[in-house]
Formats: sequence, structure tokens, C-alpha cells
Amino acid sequence: MKKMSFLLLALCCAGSLAAQTRFGFKAGFNYATMPLSDDYFAVLELVESGELETTWLPGFHAGAVVEFGLGNNFGLGTGLLFHLKGGKREFRGVVLGTPYLIARSVNLMYLQVPLMLHFRSGGFYVGAGPYAGYAIGGTMKSKGTSAGSTSIRKEKFDFGKDENDDFSRIDYGAGFELGYDFLNNQVRVSASYQLGLANILPADQVEAADDLGGNWSAKNNAASISLSYFFSGN
Repeated sequence: MKKMSFLLLALCCAGSLAAQTRFGFKAGFNYATMPLSDDYFAVLELVESGELETTWLPGFHAGAVVEFGLGNNFGLGTGLLFHLKGGKREFRGVVLGTPYLIARSVNLMYLQVPLMLHFRSGGFYVGAGPYAGYAIGGTMKSKGTSAGSTSIRKEKFDFGKDENDDFSRIDYGAGFELGYDFLNNQVRVSASYQLGLANILPADQVEAADDLGGNWSAKNNAASISLSYFFSGN
């Protein structure tokens, strides 16, 4: 009898959760940057023999999302999204009295899974939680300008943990989102920020720098504006 009661309770909970589950799509723009540790920043300046400045890189994100209602206006959201992250680097210097500028766009492509605990009330939406990403590719575009001439070069990144690799494949961090639902809660406009916590440089590079007393790290941060559509507004 107890087993039957437990089974009925489980079925009721599953049915209630399914009734509060909704699926949708999400897409929008990213403004990504890649903070560097002081030691790694100094090494890049030394290699390029120029003064380094890091700036934001425009990108985008898109994918499928699902939300589960937990009751009392709380819920849990997840999904699978493609994110373009990275950053821009500009090196300025002088060679033989001639100024030069090298602008590099670091583009990193991730498949990302968020896990957001959220609160919805009166159309307003607030969410926070961790995310994990896996790099599926990346490129760097370099544009050099000096003495009126310009050269452009593009190369692909290698991912792994070896010293000869460019970046690690794994990324993770914490996400924060604020939005508003309208049209019977089926459409959401939101703004979010993703704070990267993972060092995305290859592990062997980081270990080698540590052995020499250096601290090498690079992380992914991104501010985003999104539009989401859900198939059910309930």
C-alpha cells in the first residue's frame, strides 16, 4: 500500500512539473571581453614589442531553452546555446621610427549549457546560476597597419591542454539575467552578464608559467541582450 501511495505521489509530482514546463528559443547579441592576468598581459606585450589594449568584441548567441516551474513564482531554466565569445587586442608600437598598429579579433565558439534559478512575478524575470561551455572552434583575425600599408591574416585556434595549444576547451562561470515577459508571457526581452571563472588557457601553459613564478590566465566575460520566445505562456 505504501509503495502504491509513493508511486501515485511521484506521478502527480511529475504531472505537475510537466504542466509547468515550457520550451522556447533564445537569441541575441553578445559584447564579449577576455580579461588577462597581469603576467600574461606583460608576456603578450613583450612578444609583440608593443603596448597592448584589450577591448570588447561583438558577437551573438542562439539556441533552445526550457523552463521548469517550481512553484511560488520560482523556476529552473536550462538549454543548449551557441555563444560567440572572445575579445579584441590592439598592439601599438614604433619600429625604426615608424608607428604600427596590430588589431586582433579573438573569436571563440562555444556550446553552452546554463542552469538558472529564476523568479517571475508581474512580468518581471530575475535569474542567476552557473553555466558550462565547450569550445567547438575558434579563429583569430589579425590586421596590421604601418606606413600606410595594411596586411590581414586569419588563423584557426587549436584547443587542448598542451603547451602548443591556444586555448582549453572547457569554460564555466556564473550568469545573471534581468528581463520582462509580455504577450501572455510568451516573449521575453532580457539583459544578462556572464562572469567567466575558468582559466581558458591550456593547463600545461599555466603550469609551466607557474613553475617560473608567473600567473597566466585568460577568462571569458560577456554582456548580452536577448529575445526569447516560448511556445506556452502558462
